[in-house]
Amino acid sequence: MERLLILQGPFIGLQGPQYWVNRQLNPSITMRPGETQRWRILNASADAFYNLALEGHRWRRVAIDGSPLPRTQTVDRH
Repeated sequence: MERLLILQGPFIGLQGPQYWVNRQLNPSITMRPGETQRWRILNASADAFYNLALEGHRWRRVAIDGSPLPRTQTVDRH
């Protein structure tokens, strides 16, 4: 499965800055155990940089800024 994740923010909310994914605050992404998904991540923010991590998981980076890497990289943060 392939997903497009659009990151936006900060938006000022009652509890301070909020960051959205696909126009949602704190969305859920469902996956089956052992499933692999390809996430295309777009930073649509004008002045925000994201340090993405999933607790207990590692990323496999296959491209940066739309350019394929010569080989897959396994990283803790993206």
